[in-house]
Amino acid sequence: IGINLRMMVVQGAVIINPEWTPTQAPVNFGVEGCYFVPYKMYNVGRAPYGWAKWKNIDGVERSYKLKGLGAIIFQHELSHLNGKCCIDEGKEIKMEHSQTPKIK
Repeated sequence: IGINLRMMVVQGAVIINPEWTPTQAPVNFGVEGCYFVPYKMYNVGRAPYGWAKWKNIDGVERSYKLKGLGAIIFQHELSHLNGKCCIDEGKEIKMEHSQTPKIK
């Protein structure tokens, strides 16, 4: 549409041109899934916390220290903007068919 912006929506917040600065803390590995690869789960390494910076829909700059699930979600969605998915960043966890998460 002729607008050179990187955008993502996380928990209803419009995030424009996001940046992520992880800490030097060791990476934590956790199980992640993604709608791009349904019915599969991956063990993905992410920074446990770091600093997120972006502009909101009104052009106001925001900067927050994110940790826990918020940090994981931010990094996951930012990976998509960088052209990567769980397949590229983690190792698939083989699961029995009965363990496969159901998408409703």
